[in-house]
Amino acid sequence: MRHAHLTNARRWSIGLVVAAGLGAGVLAGPRQTMPDLGRDGLVRVTVAVERDDGAPVKGLLHEDFELLSDGQARPIDYFSSADEPVALVLLFDVTASMSGSGCDELPPMDEAVEGALLPRHTPRDRIRVGGLARELVLSPRFETDWPDLRRAVRLVWSIPSVDRLGPSPLWDGVETAVTALQTEPGRRAIVMVTDGRATGNVHGMGDVTGHAIAADVAVCIVAVPTGMFLKQDKTTAARVRPYVLLEQMAGATGGSYSELRTFEDLKPLLARSISRLHELYTIGFPPVALDGRSHDLVVRVKRPGAKVRAKAGYVAGVPRKIPLG
Repeated sequence: MRHAHLTNARRWSIGLVVAAGLGAGVLAGPRQTMPDLGRDGLVRVTVAVERDDGAPVKGLLHEDFELLSDGQARPIDYFSSADEPVALVLLFDVTASMSGSGCDELPPMDEAVEGALLPRHTPRDRIRVGGLARELVLSPRFETDWPDLRRAVRLVWSIPSVDRLGPSPLWDGVETAVTALQTEPGRRAIVMVTDGRATGNVHGMGDVTGHAIAADVAVCIVAVPTGMFLKQDKTTAARVRPYVLLEQMAGATGGSYSELRTFEDLKPLLARSISRLHELYTIGFPPVALDGRSHDLVVRVKRPGAKVRAKAGYVAGVPRKIPLG
């Protein structure tokens, strides 16, 4: 399995790229809204702290963290290690390329999905389920009860085969999920199973990643590693690995990243991705300026061997009275 964490240096560079995209106008247009601060005027960021084996580091205090925005140290004015409810969109790539991937051939995944969901979601979690094919098929509302969730999962596997053979607008599907989540209170996340092959998109990966950062949506990836060769000339070809972009999106938004090698791994990887959303710290800090612009963000922890996952930036909006969850 590839390492599930990006280094601080790599995350910093991704943050700069995303920030440039945000500054170039990713927030312009009706599909995106300016994120609000909490009632106390603080930016809140959720932070995962894990060991090399992925186990959560528990019991940290606010003095164990340090935070930089645009290279400037920021005070931590809010800190919590309490669990919070999660607004979650589960996205499953059901296009034909998934069956021909480097993973074992994927049978219908509903049993694995139900097996991961049933023991892991809490009664306060609100979940929608979507299937990525020619277009995104998304359950109509956030559900909390198991019978409703089961019907939502079955909806994904009812997508006709003909719709699985067309283009794969992966980034458009993530964009729709971010839009559905951006007004939900509490923690917000997408857990997506995909090989990363994206075609026929209106929105680019950079713009969608910027929207997820601005909307405070962590994109968690269970990747199906694939590769393809594009012919350059008569004697050379370039290998393209689309799942590399998935790792970058997860790192920039503070989401987890793991790779699926066999179908038997799907249930535990999904369960782990969901449970990680309940093993986070929440930090609040004053933005460097209330300017409606994007700013870089780096979170560090003063514990040897501990690794941090947090989004690479934020947009400093105007405080409004919205629910904090």
